[in-house]
This record gives sequence, C-alpha cells and structure tokens, in this order.
Amino acid sequence: MIKQSEIRPEIAFYIGLKNVKKSIENADLNIGNPGVGGTQYLFLLTVKKYNEKYNGKRAILLSDSELSLKDDAVPYAIVNNEVAAIEYCEKQNVKVLMPMLQIQLMRNTLTQKLKLLYGHIIH
Repeated sequence: MIKQSEIRPEIAFYIGLKNVKKSIENADLNIGNPGVGGTQYLFLLTVKKYNEKYNGKRAILLSDSELSLKDDAVPYAIVNNEVAAIEYCEKQNVKVLMPMLQIQLMRNTLTQKLKLLYGHIIH
C-alpha cells in the first residue's frame, strides 16, 4: 500500500469495494479482471495506468475498504462514502473526482474548487 501522505493526487476515483474485497485479494490487474465488475476493474486499472503514464502518484483510488493487490501500484485512501470522498478531495486539493455513481447529494455538497466527472451513471 502506498500511504496517502506520500502522494499529491490531481485526480481521484471513488468506488465502493467492500463487497468485492475477497475477489481482489492479491490480484494482478495486468492479467485481467480478477472477478469484480467491469467498472470496478476499470477504475482500479485506470488509477494504476494513469500513474504509470505520468511517472508519479497523480491519481488515487478512494474506497470504503482496504486493498490488498499483488503490487502497490494503486495508491488509495479509505473513505466511508461519497461525501467523505468529496471532503478528502477538498482537503487534499484534488482538482477532479470521478465517482462510480451519479448522486444528487454529491452535486449539492461540492464547492467551486472540485470538478466532478461521472464514470458510471445509473438512471
């Protein structure tokens, strides 16, 4: 695990992984989807590949569970929910947050500093 104090992310991805924690235990994301949903896998892989491409820890995964992947290429921080993800981003001066779901409460909680992109929208 990469400690959140060691990174200064510019983009954060929020996704709940508590219910699929066992599926990603010691998973190698380079091999393929370890048995989680496609959106969950792509969020994990996007954080990993973004950081590889830009030579740094510029993306972070925010989740409701510890991660125990095979490598530590996915920096993460544990937050309880979407509102806590917004608070984390504001405190860490993260410019963009991409949550998995579109939630009205999130729009009402945002400040002017944080941009919100949606990664998976359920109507």
